[in-house]
Amino acid sequence: MNLSAFFVIAVAIVVALTISISPEEPFQRLESVSKNTVEYIGGDGKTTLRGNWHYMHSNASVENEEYEGPGPVIVMAHGFGLTQTHGLHNYITAFQKAGMNVFTFDYATFGQSDGVPRHQVCPKSHVADLRSTVEMITARIHTSTTMEEVDPNRIGLWGTSLGGGHVLQLASDPSFIRQHPSVRAIISQVPHLTLGLQSLVIPSLQQTPIDAIKGLGFFALALIKWSLYRLFLNKPSYYPLVGMPGSPAMMQNPGDYAGYFRLVEAEKDANSYGTRTDAHASEKGTGWTNAATTVSGLKIVLQYRPIQNVESIVTPTLLIAAENDTLCPAKFVKEAHNKIPQSEYYEAQHIGHFDIYGGREFQVTLEKEILFFQKYLHGV
Repeated sequence: MNLSAFFVIAVAIVVALTISISPEEPFQRLESVSKNTVEYIGGDGKTTLRGNWHYMHSNASVENEEYEGPGPVIVMAHGFGLTQTHGLHNYITAFQKAGMNVFTFDYATFGQSDGVPRHQVCPKSHVADLRSTVEMITARIHTSTTMEEVDPNRIGLWGTSLGGGHVLQLASDPSFIRQHPSVRAIISQVPHLTLGLQSLVIPSLQQTPIDAIKGLGFFALALIKWSLYRLFLNKPSYYPLVGMPGSPAMMQNPGDYAGYFRLVEAEKDANSYGTRTDAHASEKGTGWTNAATTVSGLKIVLQYRPIQNVESIVTPTLLIAAENDTLCPAKFVKEAHNKIPQSEYYEAQHIGHFDIYGGREFQVTLEKEILFFQKYLHGV
């Protein structure tokens, strides 16, 4: 076999492998839009975002006493690749019972919100969408005659995982706080704070080197596929968000797969959603799939470091970490706590990143979050 023939065969094998890494592409469906759904323009000034009001319960209580509005607003920012329907219900209900209104939303290209290509994870755009959400809430409440239960002067930001990094990134912008003094409290739960290369790839190489090398090899092939799609098809390529160790997936530490899909499955209605839970699973009712554009992973690994700006945060902040978190290690959360003047810190013991959403530590951290918001938003 001559060299040119060998080269052709090698290229054919690489192309075949890259094309085989083909998760189901996400799409947009708006069947879950309700009377409490709000449409507004996102951070890019043109894309329509959609969020939902969850008003405080009529029998809400603060310090065991019945509370009558208007109540503060908690704006919730979700994590990597997830939508407002994924695993937030227990938090929303608890905040409502504690005398707080809640607003959830989808970043551009996710869930109910517009934007293409679908499932484009761009931290800069996410933070801009979060800012637009706060601006929309403030403007609409001040001009509305039908939202007497909402107080626009008491806003809390709540973010988890990647969204935990987003709320800190936004709060570290002095111009945002000057323009929105109504933002009085921030909760950042198991937040993404430093480069994925530092917090995810390097620890994986140290703990499970063979699986990590396999995963990096798959991602290298995915980048080739992305280049081919861009060059010949002028369309994005997709890569699984989460998978088992050593599989083609952006997140693949031990426990990531099961934990991530517990959030995905948490809100699932068996009558309207699909039942598959493998690496190519989709929720037919929402258009969500276990996939994001391939370049999304690069942005997290190589570009996004919210921790570099946290010293400028002046808003009271509660930071929650998980002791055995491999995605967003506790040591970086503790470092952020040491840099933020008005911050409190709690580290949940003996659990990983996704364990924070259930079990005993969920109850413990949720109680701390409620008390923190009530302290700075209710003044108790």
